[in-house]
Amino acid sequence: MKKLFKSFRLTIKQILNIYPISFYVILGIITIRLLDNLNYNGPFNDEAIYVVVGKLGLFQHDWRSFNADAWVSGWQHLYPALTALAYEIYGIAGSRLLSVIAGILLCETLVLIAVSLSGFQKLPAQIVAGITLLTVGFSATFYFISRLATMDIFSFFFTFLGILLILKTTNTPWRNGKILFLAAVCTAISVLFKYASVILIPAVFLFGLTQTKSHNTSWRRMFLIYFVSPLIFLLALFTLIHFQSLTTYFQYEVEGVHSEVSKVLSEIWTSMRYLIPLWVIGIIGLIKEKKWRTLVTLTFLAITIPAYHILTVREQTLNKHIIVTIAAAGITSAIGISNLIMPNRFKLHYISGIISFLLLGAYIFLSIPDGKNFNVSWTDTRPAMRFFADHSQNGDRILTESGAAIILASYTNNHPEHITTFDWFLYRRLEGDEAYTAAVKDGYFSYVQLEDPSEIKEEHVANLSDKIRSTIGNSYTVAMQKDGLIVYQRKSEL
Repeated sequence: MKKLFKSFRLTIKQILNIYPISFYVILGIITIRLLDNLNYNGPFNDEAIYVVVGKLGLFQHDWRSFNADAWVSGWQHLYPALTALAYEIYGIAGSRLLSVIAGILLCETLVLIAVSLSGFQKLPAQIVAGITLLTVGFSATFYFISRLATMDIFSFFFTFLGILLILKTTNTPWRNGKILFLAAVCTAISVLFKYASVILIPAVFLFGLTQTKSHNTSWRRMFLIYFVSPLIFLLALFTLIHFQSLTTYFQYEVEGVHSEVSKVLSEIWTSMRYLIPLWVIGIIGLIKEKKWRTLVTLTFLAITIPAYHILTVREQTLNKHIIVTIAAAGITSAIGISNLIMPNRFKLHYISGIISFLLLGAYIFLSIPDGKNFNVSWTDTRPAMRFFADHSQNGDRILTESGAAIILASYTNNHPEHITTFDWFLYRRLEGDEAYTAAVKDGYFSYVQLEDPSEIKEEHVANLSDKIRSTIGNSYTVAMQKDGLIVYQRKSEL
């Protein structure tokens, strides 16, 4: 029996000793998954509108249309400009490719953070790296936002890069100031990409105060001078320059769409349910090794996003923001499990290892299908987009339920100002639903595009769509109907 256990341990060691190669194999698999079929669906509404804002600004020097700086969730000159450039090269797949690149960089950054926090070297560090990569890289949320052309993945990449640079100061005593300043710049960039990332700054501060040489007075002074002061200065300067638009944006955030707390909790559970068992084991491992500072900082980071959405009662965008919690929980799992499965650290390390890796396998197996479901979580508008790309002309007034996707499809032929979405409309001193129905009755629009009424929609969108459908009258005729999408054309346009 002893020989069997010895042989088993040697085999495990031999496998783990080649882990650096395995690490890149896993990273390669994750990359291939992310790159597979980036044209998986028509553009999500946010994807499309960011491209339109960027195209107007870059190519027509028009940053004022749509009053974008008051509602875009980041600096409109940053991500919208990047995604518009990528779209010009390779369409929506090009914009999504940028997110894939940021996602891979985020994975590598999280691995480096995990190894740095663990304090391990060689084999234990390899295990930490592998578990971090598997828990984050195969999560459904990571798969979703790394293939979605929005600013979320970029913002969180720069947030974690700032944390990594802070942690690296412990190993480079003669360059701490430069590295801390770079960490401040990265943290500021993360906020410019997405304003909501500002809520993560306290967690970043906590890493600086607890995970580095915080007991050293000179280091604290350096942290204050080279990280805290530049970060405050950069964010204050940006706030002063864009004060009015930021005030409007955050006012909308406060007064905007709210959900029931139960829906927020349900979304958190849906995103985290497969990872929670591994997270609990990781916490046990950190408690056993008395790594209190690591446990506190990672837990604080993990609960920041759920706490924000629960307190503000906002389900919207939680399915993307929750990647921060998944990342923190994944790092906790990796370090804690490594503590439990290492020989001489825990008497039941074999049992702990078997349980942990079975749970890890189940987590990956269950997460992969969930990730693919995100690809079809919104209406595929490509048939309607092709129709308007081929038939619309400049000056055509278009009413579209599909929103920004149709604006993007018509962009080359028809200026966005001629296209009306279901967000807001003013017509003959009327506004809201009355304005829409009156305009349709009068034949104001050249085209009216609606989606399948059986699709699940927000209540006000579904109600407005039904009202328009019932009042379309004899002034319009069906010009296209495919896959639940329908386009009505005004008869006078024929």
